Amino acid sequence: MLIGLIILFLSALLLIWGFLVGILVHELMHPPRHTAGWALAHRRPVDPEQVGYHFSSPTTFSVGSHVLPTWIVQGHPSKVSDARTIIFVHGWGQSRLDMLPLLSTYSRYSNRIVLYDLPGHGEAGGASSLGSQDVENLLGLLTQIDDESYVLVGCSMGAVIALAAAAHSDPMAGRISSVIAYGVYLDFHKTLIARLRKSNYPARPISDVALWIMKLLGKRPLLLDHENMTVSCSVLLVAGENDRVASPQVAQSLADRMPDSAVVVIPNAENYKAWEYQADEHLDHLDRMFSS
Repeated sequence: MLIGLIILFLSALLLIWGFLVGILVHELMHPPRHTAGWALAHRRPVDPEQVGYHFSSPTTFSVGSHVLPTWIVQGHPSKVSDARTIIFVHGWGQSRLDMLPLLSTYSRYSNRIVLYDLPGHGEAGGASSLGSQDVENLLGLLTQIDDESYVLVGCSMGAVIALAAAAHSDPMAGRISSVIAYGVYLDFHKTLIARLRKSNYPARPISDVALWIMKLLGKRPLLLDHENMTVSCSVLLVAGENDRVASPQVAQSLADRMPDSAVVVIPNAENYKAWEYQADEHLDHLDRMFSS
């Protein structure tokens, strides 16, 4: 009788764990969509014009099997005279909508700013690869835009993608003149655990099993080989003072291995959210970077 109850209890526990793992795998591949409906529900702008910037009619770029919804925004450069194109790369569970607050900061440095949705995010179809396929997508996007020089502005997973693109052997990586990385991390699993605990969702060992299944599906989280990677362009790493995942220490450990880099710590900030960051904390660094 007792053995039967134990078996029944363990079977129920395995079923619950399996159910939770299945939910987590699905959410990793299909994070909540930040679309116009989401923006309206949260009283946020739905396109660049609502924050005062003209942009080309909604367009898409096809890179391999992926179609990337894109806005090309007209900036108002007052700080530089060259024609560098700025590319915004959002993080997991975000979209180009999340990057709109940064236009007021970066529009002064370029007359062309590109915002796009990663696959599985925003208006883009498909599933998230957790960054593993997004570096090639970004380099393919740069090839199609075909400018002489690019500045990549990445946030969270987008920061990892931007730095990995700058370190890539593809010739297009040589056109990346600068990377600004907000909230970059070294361990995706730690960021996942932090998100789960913040949402009161069970973390380990459910997260371990979910990531193992993701790897079997060919969607291994993109990680920076920071000890061996070579980034020759200038890099600005921006970290929140109270960010426990993408901490200032993580940013500094990356900067120590990059010859032309700087770290800015935003006081009282946690994990990256564009609308919470104060541009004044790093405008001087941006001025120097864009004037070089």
